[in-house]
Amino acid sequence: MINKICFITTLFFSFTLSQDYLWPVKAKKEITAVFGEERPGRYHTGVDVRTFGEIGYHLVAIDDGYISRIRTSSKGYGKTIYLQLHDGNTAVYAHLDHFTPKVDNLVNALHENYGRYTIDHKIDPEDYPVKKGDLIGYSGDTGGVSGPHLHFEIRDGYGQPVNPFEYSLDLPDELPPEAESIAVIPLDKNAIIDGFSKQKIFPLQKINDNEYVLADTIYASGNIGIAIKTLDKISGQHFNFGIYSINLLLDAQFIYSMQYNKIDWGNASKIYTERSYSLAREGYGKYYHIFSHHDNQSLPFINSKSRSGFIFDQKVVHDAIIDIHDFAGNKIEIRAYFVSDTLPKFEYSTTFLDNKCTITFNHEEKVRPYFYLTEPISTDMLIPTEYYDMGNNTYLVENINPPFNVLQISAKNNSGVSSLANFHMKPRQDFENIEGEFKLKHYEQGIIISFKENIFSGLNAFLSMKKEGYLYSHKLKRDSKLTLSSGLFAPSDLENVTELKIYYESST
Repeated sequence: MINKICFITTLFFSFTLSQDYLWPVKAKKEITAVFGEERPGRYHTGVDVRTFGEIGYHLVAIDDGYISRIRTSSKGYGKTIYLQLHDGNTAVYAHLDHFTPKVDNLVNALHENYGRYTIDHKIDPEDYPVKKGDLIGYSGDTGGVSGPHLHFEIRDGYGQPVNPFEYSLDLPDELPPEAESIAVIPLDKNAIIDGFSKQKIFPLQKINDNEYVLADTIYASGNIGIAIKTLDKISGQHFNFGIYSINLLLDAQFIYSMQYNKIDWGNASKIYTERSYSLAREGYGKYYHIFSHHDNQSLPFINSKSRSGFIFDQKVVHDAIIDIHDFAGNKIEIRAYFVSDTLPKFEYSTTFLDNKCTITFNHEEKVRPYFYLTEPISTDMLIPTEYYDMGNNTYLVENINPPFNVLQISAKNNSGVSSLANFHMKPRQDFENIEGEFKLKHYEQGIIISFKENIFSGLNAFLSMKKEGYLYSHKLKRDSKLTLSSGLFAPSDLENVTELKIYYESST
């Protein structure tokens, strides 16, 4: 019995030590950012406490200790106090407007002594002891900030930042995270996703507050990875936040796990191995990679057994489950299905006559066609159009008139799987100089060159590259109405390239 009592007492004592910090600001408990969020080229290593656009809120010692260090700078953290706590951790208060009068006197003397504003000064333990709740400074907006707030950190005994929410500084929260979409990313030049060798985004369907599904089955082959666009909500707070943890299972097997408890200063530059820089650069927002990377395996918040993607090489259905948690334990589950195969491809011919088109599928299997009309310019408007079944897999579409004179064709097989959409229009004779814009899209596994037409040509095209006096030709694939794309090039393939041109096949 004595042993049991001592054991329980020890556990309780340990629990209260790590759960007894005060909130660092004498203000309403509101925050604008959490630990682990993305900043340009680095991680956010603390929480940002809201001061409602004002300066001068009282900052208090979260526990007993002493002021061990003070810094002042016109950049970065601005005026900063480092509070050494009795448990070995350090609390960091940044962007202060000013310190207490006693510390201000010391700072003024140091400015005069060093002859400059920027200082970083360590203090002996006996000089500035504090008790829990003591006033240590006033909130402000000094340093590199866009507005008044307190940037607050907890650092462990090794000086590395840890999640302040681990120390009872978290907030009441009953709201689960939210998810918007997943991106499937090819991790080698042989990977194919829904018919193309480039990353593709798939929107998620919300079933309820805790469940999401991917409406479509993804067809993929080769080595691929997944990224997720997600955020967290916190009850009573007015901002969107980064998430706390993500886990991925594929066919009930562990693939990936991460949890933002700790960040090492030396890992700041590796943020874009764990977040998708390419998707952000293309304007799709912030995505978390759910696969390990050869350059981020040392990140302390990623499970060391996490895998660098997965290889689909057998024609079977795969079940992926993504669990996302916030610090309060609220959870969502996302389910997606992958088929290790390519999308069905149906061969067919088109014959245009006046404002009509005859489509004949050259396939023994009965297909279910889908026909839409759209404009030849940059618009997503699709108009379902009526058609006549002429028998023998032949169909007739009429009334193909400007401005809706581009015919989009796709089909489903007997299993209900849809092919990619293709686009057609009546051959024209007035295409002399087709205008458009080249784009180079950089991915970890290579570079894709795309050409976006200003107006739909309806023609097949080739990419011509001039390199070291030689011309090289590469067939382009139309991956949307106006965009033609190459396959993946290694960076070395594009070295010394001096000219890029597009050549079209004549329609006559």
